[in-house]
Amino acid sequence: MGTGAGFGFEIWPDFSSYALLIHWTDLEAAENVEQHPTFRELADMSESHETHWMQCARVHGSWNGVNPFFPSAEYQGGPIITITRARISWKYMLSFLKAVKVTVKALQNTPGLIYTKGIGQTPLVEQATFSIWENAECMENYAYRTRHQEYLEVNQQWFQEELFGRFVPVELP
Repeated sequence: MGTGAGFGFEIWPDFSSYALLIHWTDLEAAENVEQHPTFRELADMSESHETHWMQCARVHGSWNGVNPFFPSAEYQGGPIITITRARISWKYMLSFLKAVKVTVKALQNTPGLIYTKGIGQTPLVEQATFSIWENAECMENYAYRTRHQEYLEVNQQWFQEELFGRFVPVELP
């Protein structure tokens, strides 16, 4: 998937950064992903890369009509990773983009945010964010106690589809 330039969700693309989101059903294949020819080819073209292993703790919504994630872990404190994804209705695109500026500004000053990057399949229309937080409380403070929540409550019609997932960082055996 492509990524957005700048901090958090940004409509301008970052052609120097890409994201792979892989849902594994086979632990052995996951452990050997870095040996796969496609991964090697991408890694060889890259200046650097990071891998974040995680298990789903909670999810609701859909991604292209299905929910690809199934809760398999229990969050027990510590860092938490979130993936939010939405398909934006063209009819509400301008309103959505105006709101993004406000919510990203609030995000920049949010305590507990470790990392965030906008990712997406289709520019503007199918957007997602990948975020790492110190803990669930910090993430929830941003999601439910800032301008972000105000926009969510008032503007559900913006989304043709949405997904929100919480993930626990894990290490492979």
